[in-house]
Amino acid sequence: QESVQFTSARSPTTGTIWTLSTLFSDRYYSQLYWSVKPWGVSAKVYPHEDGSVRFPEILSRGGVRTAIYSEMPDVTNAYGVVRGFDEEEVFKGRAGYTDKVMSAAMERLGKQGPSPLFFYVHFLEPHSPYDRAGTKGPAFDRYLREVMLVDEQVGKLRRYLAASGLDRRTTLILTADHGEAFGEHHTEYHGVSVYEELVRVPLLVRMPGGAPAKIERDVSLIDLAPTLLDLFGQATP
Repeated sequence: QESVQFTSARSPTTGTIWTLSTLFSDRYYSQLYWSVKPWGVSAKVYPHEDGSVRFPEILSRGGVRTAIYSEMPDVTNAYGVVRGFDEEEVFKGRAGYTDKVMSAAMERLGKQGPSPLFFYVHFLEPHSPYDRAGTKGPAFDRYLREVMLVDEQVGKLRRYLAASGLDRRTTLILTADHGEAFGEHHTEYHGVSVYEELVRVPLLVRMPGGAPAKIERDVSLIDLAPTLLDLFGQATP
């Protein structure tokens, strides 16, 4: 109700590492160099040796502070999926830290002051085995309950931004790196096909003073990097 809603947004891949690498580099998965990282976490190969620029590097050089809060150790500078963040905090261990991640993020936001900041928060939920909001019911119902966990944290952030007055200078973008299959096309989980249930994702952009709208044309998350650079007044290479 407050945002520009892209009703036909799509992810460039159907897995987290591949999609985020595309989102942060503005290059497709097939355009990046992937190689084995001996101490990898949840994937056999990473783009840690790929030399493509990631947009946080450009922001940092342009005087914009950058910070990332994540539940995945491999969504950090060292793995090349993202690169150039001035600050990073990872909540290692078993997933289920949505409240801790957002609480730490809001504490950091409160210390920012008047200078510009790009802030990225990555939740692992909702994710298989869909047990972080109870184990009763079919898989799809448990998945939806995990969506609600994240929704609660987004609501907490919105209330914080409003109460602190930061909403008057904050653009808030909400999206996902892939969908999930629950029997459609005889598949389950993600990373198993490129059907709509896996590539179609939410994309909401709330800007200070911006009018809500629905955009129905096809868009891709690969275009988020240059869009963010535009918002910060930085040129896209």
